[in-house]
Amino acid sequence: MRKLKEKKGFTLMEMLACTVTLILIGLICTAGMNLATMSLRESTFESDSQMLESTLNMYVGDILRHATEIVADEESKVESFTNDAYYIDEGNFFVDESGYLRCSSQLALEGTQGILLLSEGAYAGNLYIKDFILYYDKEKEVFTGSYVIVSHMTESTRACTFSYRTIGE
Repeated sequence: MRKLKEKKGFTLMEMLACTVTLILIGLICTAGMNLATMSLRESTFESDSQMLESTLNMYVGDILRHATEIVADEESKVESFTNDAYYIDEGNFFVDESGYLRCSSQLALEGTQGILLLSEGAYAGNLYIKDFILYYDKEKEVFTGSYVIVSHMTESTRACTFSYRTIGE
């Protein structure tokens, strides 16, 4: 009996306290890492969606500024337009099944789906476009429109609007 008392070591209570402390530290670190990861995804979406918005607005604006022969319905929604510089005849913008914005054309090569304005994997977070709408005010000769950028990873959305005056003939 005397030998056991003289032997130095940890008691069962000390071992349990140490284990519980390590588990708590691990849980706190895991929760912190999850919050940091979510914050990183949100900030990545915000910056990538801003770049995508800027890029799409530049391309859409370039095409619409030189549009001619614009046909719109009674609600001013654009049905078609022509742009000789881009070889677009009776074209319009549409979002394909993958969520990419395209510009259709009667002059496009057979089998193609029109001009692709966003390529796959161009932005982190697998961004895609939905609800693209384009209107034309004949009196002011101004295109207005909107679309929504969505992320597959975070399900975050960004509503975007644009307005361009046509300089076509």
